[in-house]
Amino acid sequence: MLISSIILTSIIYIIELVFAFLEKETLRKVIKPFCMLSLTFILISLNVTNFFLYIIIGLGFLGDICLIFKKDNKIIFSLGILFFFIGHVLYCYLFAKSLNYTIPLWVYIGLGVFGLLTPLLTYKTLHPLAKVFTIPGTYYFYILLMDLLFSTFLMVSSQNINTILIFVGVLIFILSDTILSFTTFITDVKRRDFYIMLTYLIAQSLIAINLAMIL
Repeated sequence: MLISSIILTSIIYIIELVFAFLEKETLRKVIKPFCMLSLTFILISLNVTNFFLYIIIGLGFLGDICLIFKKDNKIIFSLGILFFFIGHVLYCYLFAKSLNYTIPLWVYIGLGVFGLLTPLLTYKTLHPLAKVFTIPGTYYFYILLMDLLFSTFLMVSSQNINTILIFVGVLIFILSDTILSFTTFITDVKRRDFYIMLTYLIAQSLIAINLAMIL
């Protein structure tokens, strides 16, 4: 079942990327939600029992649907950001849970307080570009940095191929969302969705599958 799930997921990924490269928007949007669904089949084949990991992929599925509308529908686009934000919070939780030591409570409190205050540091610079998405976008990229921080802790504490690939996946996820933000709020580029989806699919797969291996 695992091999068939990998083959199915690979085919769906390739179809999505081909349509994105050819800029066949309608076909790409139809296939896009099935990418995370197919990744779920791989997790099931790996006998993953951690409920949070399925929730994360489910949130990715919902986020993918919302971001199909890009920023044209501000409410749906913001909802997509929220889905991915919650997913990254859960990723941080699973990274922390997988550490072979306990992080003191005061560290979480400090990171939380600093995160809440982050828009005060970035609002003036980002608002001319992001407009209404400035504050949610700032919080979103802060949680991405927390992903990077906790995945770094995980890689250092358990130096194996799985934790290294999780760290690499987080870096690629940040790259994907940077491309998304740049092409959404600054300037569009040809085949933007190909670059976004290529990095996004690689990132989600690396993080989810390797996290499944260590949970």
